[in-house]
Amino acid sequence: MTFPKACAALKRGAQIYRPGWPAGNYLTLQNIKGGDVICKYEDHKSAGIWLADPGDLIAADWACDVFVLLPADQTCMQPGA
Repeated sequence: MTFPKACAALKRGAQIYRPGWPAGNYLTLQNIKGGDVICKYEDHKSAGIWLADPGDLIAADWACDVFVLLPADQTCMQPGA
């Protein structure tokens, strides 16, 4: 999907990423001090505020996670992991 569509997914609470990113790297939308900010996660750990690369903004290969609830004894994986 395009970045504008990915931003719409962020606003709905999705985590977005580019297929070439390592598993566990994604972006989320967080409200910090009353304003929405895109934050990056690397290896499922916060890496701070995301600074966009121009190539990311014009890319059309953005994807978002679809979450499935699993039994408590199973782990959840990001697509492509």
